[in-house]
Amino acid sequence: MSALGGEERTLTEVRPYPRGRTLLIGHLVAWTPDGRNLVVADRGADATGGLVLINTDSGGRTPLTSPAQGRFDVEPSLASDGRLLLFNRIRGQTLSDVFLQDLDAAFRPIGSPRQLPPAGDWNGTPRLLEDRHEVLVCAGSVPRLALWRQPVDGSAKPVTLGIIGDHAVQSAVDRARGRIVFRTLRFDFDILRFPLPEAGATHGTPPATTPREPPVQEFVESTFADRSPAYSPDGSQVAFISDRTGRRQLWVSDSSGEKPTEWTSPPRWTSQRPPGRMTDPGSSSRGRARGLGSTVRRRSRHAHGGSRHQRRAGLCGGRVVARWRAALRRRLGQNAYAIYRLPSAGGAAEKILPNYAAVAGVEPTGKGLYAVRRVNRNQGQLDYVPFPAGPAVHLAALNFLEDAWVTRDGVYYLERRGDTHLAPVALKFRTHAGAVKLLQEYSKPPGRGLSVSADGRFAATTRVLPPISDLMLLETTK
Repeated sequence: MSALGGEERTLTEVRPYPRGRTLLIGHLVAWTPDGRNLVVADRGADATGGLVLINTDSGGRTPLTSPAQGRFDVEPSLASDGRLLLFNRIRGQTLSDVFLQDLDAAFRPIGSPRQLPPAGDWNGTPRLLEDRHEVLVCAGSVPRLALWRQPVDGSAKPVTLGIIGDHAVQSAVDRARGRIVFRTLRFDFDILRFPLPEAGATHGTPPATTPREPPVQEFVESTFADRSPAYSPDGSQVAFISDRTGRRQLWVSDSSGEKPTEWTSPPRWTSQRPPGRMTDPGSSSRGRARGLGSTVRRRSRHAHGGSRHQRRAGLCGGRVVARWRAALRRRLGQNAYAIYRLPSAGGAAEKILPNYAAVAGVEPTGKGLYAVRRVNRNQGQLDYVPFPAGPAVHLAALNFLEDAWVTRDGVYYLERRGDTHLAPVALKFRTHAGAVKLLQEYSKPPGRGLSVSADGRFAATTRVLPPISDLMLLETTK
């Protein structure tokens, strides 16, 4: 439509990027310098998503990029003369790379696109800093991204802007003045705990006759994302995930939430993938220790490649049940998850339970699994499935997939009560023999997920706060 308003007209139909990382994707359209064409991200019927040039007069389309199947090109950006196209090629849910494509005077591709050295797992929103002959990217490990710059010819590794560009997910450049505007996106998760009524004893707080506010207490907190707490079998430690050092890593604290220690560290990148770790000395409110373990052995590989999705698996007293373990797999191109099993020594995976999203835990004798189906984006359904193939016994509706915790004696879970968003919940305990006891009713969920201490006195959960997003103006000098 005209910039002065008036009637709209349709140029062509396009299909947007299909996956769920839309908060990270800055733009899907770019103008050519003459204002007569648009570069647009479009998804074809063959499950590829390339960039096309669309003429604003005729609506005619010219393909510009042709990624492999399952990969998608987004966030196009052009040099001021229109002879260089920059874009972000997505190859996984949290994996992408920056590519440059030379164009001729008619904006047709010249040769093949070339990839710039990555600054992390995700490398998005490439912008050309023409006066510096550099490319600006928002890169790192999702969700903790930052601004990086590197030579446009790829002759040197990316250099981080440090704390100046922390949490940056999208950017725009004013070519005339060199100003940079970027959008930040920060997630703040904290780990809380709350006291529990005794599940099997006569003493303790009896369940309330009416739902009450969850009596949550501060437990493990920082100014960054701390989530997914898990008590150790002996109750002396709490494992959790945190991005305090710039990347999601495994941390362990004592049972009171103090003395957090980072147990894993980022993998050693090859020369083709420089490190994306950003260390902030003040990132932990309780101090930081060196990692104790950094080696992880992969027991299985997805047959189709692509991203690997991890979910919490139940620990049964810290030991392996029989010779099998449950593993979660997601087949590319489908929304349904399934549960697989494989020998602990390695080998081929065998699908045993289709249409399940997660394993909450294993029954101590190995005769059954507590598994969760996905009802919609967040809500789940907890089932007990006799091993290895059912039939399943429905136990409860859940607000979140993580709202169950399996122990030697039984399973704790937060049963969803009602159809409202974040419905009230009932905390229940079910013995492995099938006896169910109501422990407490809460007017709202205590948090996301559930982990119960070995003595049954406390439950840990994750408090998820709304994302924080700001626009930042960065004045630069030549």
